[in-house]
Amino acid sequence: MRGLKDVSVKRKPVQHLMSVVRLKTLLFWEIERRKLASDHLTQPETGATFNIRHS
Repeated sequence: MRGLKDVSVKRKPVQHLMSVVRLKTLLFWEIERRKLASDHLTQPETGATFNIRHS
């Protein structure tokens, strides 16, 4: 029975680390999503088109 207790104690730091990694990932993507959502507010529309030259 002691072996099972030791295994569960050893897993907790790894599980905590994974939850921290998930949280950081979620925060990163939320920040990126908000940046993209606000880009259209900060860049004026010029109606310009891009001309790509092929040589």
